[in-house]
Amino acid sequence: MECRSFQAAPSSLFSFILMLDTTWLVVIAWSSLEILFYFVICRLIHPRIERLRTAPSHPSQQPPRECLARLSDTLHRLQGAYSPETFWSGWFKGAAHAEIWRENVKAFLCWAIWNVDTPGDLPEAEDTLALEATVKLMEGLQGKPFPRGYNPDIEHVAFTREALHFSHRLLMFYVAVKVAQMMGHGFLRLMGHRRYLTPTHNLVYWHRPCQQQEGSVKQPPLIFFHGISPGRLVTMGTGSGWMVSVWVWGFEGIMRTCA
Repeated sequence: MECRSFQAAPSSLFSFILMLDTTWLVVIAWSSLEILFYFVICRLIHPRIERLRTAPSHPSQQPPRECLARLSDTLHRLQGAYSPETFWSGWFKGAAHAEIWRENVKAFLCWAIWNVDTPGDLPEAEDTLALEATVKLMEGLQGKPFPRGYNPDIEHVAFTREALHFSHRLLMFYVAVKVAQMMGHGFLRLMGHRRYLTPTHNLVYWHRPCQQQEGSVKQPPLIFFHGISPGRLVTMGTGSGWMVSVWVWGFEGIMRTCA
């Protein structure tokens, strides 16, 4: 008797599915896809990305002293537009500049340049001298020294040591983004653009030959930038006017127009 009930269960489930209308079948099918998508992201892709947080074991392409020199030079060039206080507060997760002490700065530089925890872990004595000289130079750039000691109440950004957090979005979101991207690409093709790939750096760009009318005023080059977005569709309204009358050459993320 129990065996017959067990055998009848699949047929009953099949009969129940046949009784459902098309709308419910679509809802059930899409819900199943969303569950499968969540499993793939959380159980397969996310653990693999977590493993990528490990710092590279090979030596850096640039010597540590050169990296420190570039950092100091960058802060010097940004003076007036981007203060050292803002720089350090950003790398110490919003901590007030007065809370960032000298040993905290050294610890941050040790992680960023040498991938070690403390100055005592530096591989060579020259590195210790370079670290000390860099801290003094940065104190000179900001016009005041860092407080002595180490503040255990703050922490610096350390991407290779922190857990990777992400916000899961439904599969529907990515489908909508892909559709918007395809529509944007279609719009560019209708406007006469063609999509190309550079042979060296695998950069994708769009190109349209000049369509300037004879006798018209020659227009200066125009570069159109956009940030992270779901494709060209969100910027078509802004650029549709000048894309009709000028020659366009643009990378993915950069739209350059020339007369």
